[in-house]
Amino acid sequence: GMPSKAPENTIQGSILALEAGAHVIELDIYLTTDNRLAVIHDSTTSRTANGNLTVENSSMSQLQALTLYDTTGNYPNLKIPTLDDYFSTFSGDDVQFFIEIKSTKAEIVPILASAINEYDMSDRVTVITFTPSQIENMHKTLPDISTGYLNYALADGTDTNASLISILNSIIPIK
Repeated sequence: GMPSKAPENTIQGSILALEAGAHVIELDIYLTTDNRLAVIHDSTTSRTANGNLTVENSSMSQLQALTLYDTTGNYPNLKIPTLDDYFSTFSGDDVQFFIEIKSTKAEIVPILASAINEYDMSDRVTVITFTPSQIENMHKTLPDISTGYLNYALADGTDTNASLISILNSIIPIK
């Protein structure tokens, strides 16, 4: 998105980014109590909305009862979107999605897989996560989907060889 022009993780921010030349939309997803895929960066709404809910302890209707903060003044009544909102909005556009699974709940993967299949997005999605088990779950559920393991703590920048060994030891066990 373009957080300087629209709230982060919103469709409006993504539209602005695409208009500015972006070809990829990166989304962060959590699983709600009613098994919906909420698109939001943080595990709580306290930083981004006018209420303090824990995303994975809330239903989508509870989350969408909140209004996202808009420091730009251009989008005063935005709600937390769902992954379905994104897929339906951008289904006809030439855009790739990097979807970061923030949740550690295994049940998010089949729900994500269902959405990818429903909207025929398998060739337009890469799933990324900091949780190795979610990559394994994706490989079992949708083996043809590209995945990426995110990590920042393994490479410290002072000893390149040690960092590479640490990263390889971390990713090689991922099946």
